[in-house]
Amino acid sequence: MAHYFNPTKTLEDKLSFAASNYENVQSIPQITKYLEGSGDAITEQEGKLQKILLDFLNSRSDITVHGSISANSSERVPTISFTVEGVNSKQLVNEAEKISNYGFRWGHFYSKRLCDEVLGLGPEGVARVSMVHYNTEDEIRDLVEVLQKVLP
Repeated sequence: MAHYFNPTKTLEDKLSFAASNYENVQSIPQITKYLEGSGDAITEQEGKLQKILLDFLNSRSDITVHGSISANSSERVPTISFTVEGVNSKQLVNEAEKISNYGFRWGHFYSKRLCDEVLGLGPEGVARVSMVHYNTEDEIRDLVEVLQKVLP
């Protein structure tokens, strides 16, 4: 992958295109400062976010949440995979994206055997929403409204 004229004695030499990305290197101290001591606050915020979405998903008998259905942050992270009975996951995501700016995805997410052989899902797999601490509760409430519009 590296330029033919660069040395290739180490893995870094072989995989690097050029020098370090200076912007990324300079950001490391700021990212460390941002994250320092914020673990509990991050966990608390992510728990609030996943509770909003899980409350909605768990309230519907036609939706299966794959994994823990609990919003307890000690049991799960706020990446939620689900399927809707009679609704193609790809179609669900595409319809939601037509009427919103939300970017969530569909597929097997490198768990193809699990989706195909264990869960017995089709090639579109699951719909998956990933939330992190900088998402807001209003954003997740709005996502729920979008889902309500596109689901039967």
